[in-house]
Amino acid sequence: MEPVIRTSGLTKRFGKRVAVDGLDLEVGPGEIFGFLGPNGAGKSTTIRLLLGLLRPQGGEAWVLGARLPGERLRVGDRVGAMVESPAFYDYLSGRRNLELLARLSGGCERKRIDETLELVGLSDRQHDRVGGYSHGMRQRLGIAQALLPKPELIILDEPATGLDPQGLVEVRELMRHLRDDENMTIFLSSHLLHEVELICTDVGVVSGGKLIRRGKVADLLARSTAQADVQVDDLSRAVQVAGTLPYVTGTEVRDSWIRVTLSGDLIADLNHDLVGAGLRVSALTPARSSLEEIYLTLMAESGHVGGPTG
Repeated sequence: MEPVIRTSGLTKRFGKRVAVDGLDLEVGPGEIFGFLGPNGAGKSTTIRLLLGLLRPQGGEAWVLGARLPGERLRVGDRVGAMVESPAFYDYLSGRRNLELLARLSGGCERKRIDETLELVGLSDRQHDRVGGYSHGMRQRLGIAQALLPKPELIILDEPATGLDPQGLVEVRELMRHLRDDENMTIFLSSHLLHEVELICTDVGVVSGGKLIRRGKVADLLARSTAQADVQVDDLSRAVQVAGTLPYVTGTEVRDSWIRVTLSGDLIADLNHDLVGAGLRVSALTPARSSLEEIYLTLMAESGHVGGPTG
C-alpha cells in the first residue's frame, strides 16, 4: 500500500543552519502519526515542506502520491492543515470565519460547515464572536477549518496546546473519530507526550533535523529488557537480596516499591527467589515504559538536553 507521506533525503537550510537534514520518513494510510522533537528539531519546517509552503534544498517529498512542492495543486483539497496558532477575525462569529475561509479555498456546502462544527463540538457556540472564545475553542475552530475540504490527510501543528483536561479528552476522541469513521490519516506534532501516547498509533522522533526513531507506539513501549515493579515488607533487604541474583542487572527504590531490571523474562524466578529469602511479596507486576521515558532516553543518546517543548 502506497504511503500517504514519504520523504527521501529531505533537506532544508536557512543560511548555514540545517533545519531538516536528510529526512527519510514514511506515514501509512490510517495512521495517527505523532511527530516529536525538541525546539529547533525541524518539526515545523518539515510540516511546511509537506504542505508545499517551503522548497527543499535537497531530497524529495510526496504527499498522497504528489511530489511537492511542484505538484501541490494536485492534492490541495485532499489535505487539511492547522499550522501553529490559528488566526481568526475576533469580531466575527466562528461560523462566519469558517465561511470566509471556505470561500478563499474554493468554497464548500453549508452542510459541510455544519458537519465540521458538530465534529469539533462548536455547534452551540458557532454564532458567538471568536473574540469571546477560550483558547481551547479557538484550537477546535482551527481544526474545523482544516476539516472543511473533507481531506484524506490532516496535518496539525500542536493541536492540543493550551487545552484543559476536558478539552484534551475531546481532541483525543476527535482524532480517533477522524481516523475510524472519516477514514483520515492524521499527522500531528506535539510536546504533550502523554497525549501522544494515548492518541497516536505511530511516532517519529527527530533531533537536529534527523529522524532518530520511528515505530509503532505499542512496539516502542515494549521493554527491550524485562523490568518488574515489586512491593515487599522490607525494601532494604529486598534490594540486598535482588542484588545477589545473577539475572538482576539493576534495582531502583521508588517510594514504597522497587523497580527491578532483569536480564530476561525472569519475573517468576524473581518472585520465587524473593519469597525463598523470607520476604513477603505483596505485589509483583511487569513494568511498563512510558513514551516520555523513551523520548528522554533518545534525547540523551542524541546529545540533546531538555524537554520536547515547541
